[in-house]
Order: sequence, then structure tokens, then C-alpha cells
Amino acid sequence: QRCTRLCTHWATAPLGADRTNEMKRRASELGFTRTKPAETTQPTEPSLVMESLKVARVEPDDGGPKPADAIIWNRVRAGFTLTSLAHPLVDAQTQAYASKPEYLKRMFDRSGRYMHYIVEEVERRGMPTEIALLPFIESAFNPQAYSSAAASGLWQFIPSTGKRYNMSQDWVRDERRDILAATKGALDYLQYIHSLHKDWYLALASYNWGEGAVGRAVERNRKEGKGTDYVGIMNRMPRETQNYVPKLQAIKNIVQNPEKYGFALPPVPNTPYFGTVVKTRDIDTKVAAKLADLPLDDFLALNPSFTRPVIPGAKQPIIVLPLDRIALFQDNLAGFKGQLSSYQHYEVKDKERLAGIAQKFAMSEADLKSVNGIPASHAFASKGTLLVLKDTAVSPAALEKMNVAQLPASLGDTRAHTEEEYVLKRFTYKAGKRDTVASAAQRYGVSATDLRKWNNFSGDKLARGQQIAVMRMVKANGKVVVAKVKHRGRR
Repeated sequence: QRCTRLCTHWATAPLGADRTNEMKRRASELGFTRTKPAETTQPTEPSLVMESLKVARVEPDDGGPKPADAIIWNRVRAGFTLTSLAHPLVDAQTQAYASKPEYLKRMFDRSGRYMHYIVEEVERRGMPTEIALLPFIESAFNPQAYSSAAASGLWQFIPSTGKRYNMSQDWVRDERRDILAATKGALDYLQYIHSLHKDWYLALASYNWGEGAVGRAVERNRKEGKGTDYVGIMNRMPRETQNYVPKLQAIKNIVQNPEKYGFALPPVPNTPYFGTVVKTRDIDTKVAAKLADLPLDDFLALNPSFTRPVIPGAKQPIIVLPLDRIALFQDNLAGFKGQLSSYQHYEVKDKERLAGIAQKFAMSEADLKSVNGIPASHAFASKGTLLVLKDTAVSPAALEKMNVAQLPASLGDTRAHTEEEYVLKRFTYKAGKRDTVASAAQRYGVSATDLRKWNNFSGDKLARGQQIAVMRMVKANGKVVVAKVKHRGRR
């Protein structure tokens, strides 16, 4: 029966490289495993496909070791098609990663939420699965990563390129941080620059440096009779781009043979982790997390594009939830009789003081500014819309007592929502040349109000090299929850 279903699927699958990738996926779903790596990415006749597959025994899930095709990393390895780059920089970067096993573990643990989705999208487009590893280099798989070049999200888009690839950026949402929108934009962009250069390594260099810069370097080398591949133009690249593909190759090396580097990849299941629901009414992020029986941090890790404490329903936004929480969320939402959102919109009048608005809605001025992302030094509100509290705002105490159904721990997917002990720890950074309190707060993922309170800052200006104290939640074992990311961010 499974062979019949596989052959039927072959007859209806699209032609081209996408057909082979689709067949691999479907065969895995039907319980087949590959006995040897495919020797070509070209379409293969059904009989040849069947010869390269064998029926796998289906055993009940006893919580023990999973078969090879049940782990995402084997699927990723099977899709590697790029010729491995041999270069001293690759050796140096591989050693650099291997020497930091705790950092590697944090990155790979974070990737568990997103890897299956990204691999699915990469395979659907017939792209090499090395591309699915790119967020390790870009953001360490931190969807809230923000660079000094204003690049944001897993794939690190700058504002202009984000808009070019249809990622909306407004005062309540930044889709550069959206898992679905940013992944689509990144893969669209990578396919476009690959079509220009016909070379994946040059496309990757373009993703970091810009397609124009790579194109000019190739043309100069061509005129001078020099090599026009990645290694050939490497001496014309900035240092970051010189190390870009070597870093990706280093991560590939570790995924390909983790034991060689003394590292154990987390057993990420080769199954979808999340799904989506659409909301038509405003809902606070804290309330949405509660209805899904998720810690707020886990909810925001799947929905990092929402930059305010409320998800506005006017544009019918998509909320991403673990698959095992969607039915629970919908049931709790259907039976919930309380207030979904604490906030309402307020249209600012001309020359209206923020202190007056805050007083009108029983808020502190600091909270009003924090909720709306307004620098603490501003006294007047700009014309437009602000979020202000409703008379019936959801208090923290009410949220804690909210009576909702919960998912039994034994039924949950363990890729993310695990309970861990956190403590507050002080970190010190130095201000950059053009830093302000507002820009520093945004970079380190805290509110400007908190940054002022921690450092006794009164104004908004910072001197270059000035010490900045930042309080961060860290795991009790000392691991920082959010990592700082620095790169050129040309996208």
C-alpha cells in the first residue's frame, strides 16, 4: 500500500529538482528510509527511487532513541549539495565553534523551534539544505537579534531590504522578526542573487556584502584574468564577508560529523513544531500566552514580530503556536469570558504633553513611554496613535489567577517550553560613538525606562565609551538568555 501511495505521489508531483525533494519528504512520511545518498539532484524514474528505499519497521514511541529518519539533522545532511569549501579560514572557524560547546548548544537548542519549518521551505524550493544553517551565522538563531547596522531577526534584514521583500514595519509590528515572513523574504532574496551569479557561494557573499559589491569584484577579477569564484575574489572582500562562507562551512562540518568535534546535536524531531491561528480581536501577548499555557518568553520566541504588549486584531495577524497548543488555545479562547486586552488606541491632540495623557489613563509617564517606544527625554507626544490603558485593564494578579485549561506535561513537545530556573544578573557594556539611551535600550532588548533606572541616567545622550549597566535574565547555570549580535547587516 505504501509503495502504491508513493508511486501515485510521484505521478502527481511537480517536475524538476522540486520533484526529487518532494519525493524524499513523502517517502520519509510513509516510513521509507534511504540506503545510500542520492547521486544526482536530477529527476529519477520511479523504479530507481524504489530501489534506493527500504521499508522501515514502525515501532511504538517509547521515549527512547529515535530512528535516523525521525531526526531533523539526518534530513539536513541528506540535502547537503554544495561542494565543501577547503580553506584555512574554514579550519579556523570550525575550531572556534568547537572550542565553545556551551555557545554551540545554546544556538542548536534555539534552532529546534524553527529548523523543521526552514528545512521544509528550503527543500520545497529545491535549494541546498546548507541554506537552512544560515541563521546560525546571521543571528545564532535568536529571532530578536538586532545588530548595530539596524538588521533584525533570524535572517538579519535591514529596514530597506525588509520593505523590498514585503515585511511591514510599523509601530506595533516588525515583520523582519517574523519567522514566516522573514524566512520567505530571505529565501526569495537568496534565489534572486543566485540567479544573478549562478553560484551559491557568490550568492551567500552577496547576502552579506551586497550583490552589487560582489558583482563589481567578479568583474574586476575577470578583466584582470583572475579567479571569479568565492575564493578568487576573497581578497577584495571585507573581513566579515571573507569569514562568512567559512563560518557556514564550519557549522556544516559540525552537523556532518558532530562526534569528531566532541559535540552532541540535540535530537530535534523531523516533524513540524508550530502551526498558526488568525486573530481578529486585540489580545495582549501575556493573555495569549496564558491561553496557550505557554511561558511568555516561549510565546514571544514564536511571535517576535510583535513589538508592543498587545497584538492588534485589525489586520487579522497570524499567531504562531506549538502544534500541541493550538487546540488548547482555541478551546480556552472560546470559553474565556474575561478581558483579552488591557489597551486601547488614543489619538494624540496637537502639542499634548505625555504626562497629561498618562494621568488621564491612570498610567505612569514612564509606563506610557515604555509601552509606546517613546524616548524618556520626550515631553510631548507626536501626532498619531498611542496605546493607553483601558479602564478594565488586566492586572498581573488577575492574569495569574486566570482559570484556563492546561496541557499535561507528558503530552507536550519538549523542543522549547521547558521550565528552567532564571536569575537576574548585571552586565556591563560600553556606549558607541552615536549611542543614545534609546538606541542602547533597543540594542540590548530592554526598555529605555529600565536602562535609565539601572544607570541613574537623566538625559538621552551617552558619551562614547561610557559604561552601561544592563540587567538580564539568565539561566541559573549562568547562560545568558539573549545573545548580542554584531555584523555589517547589509541586507
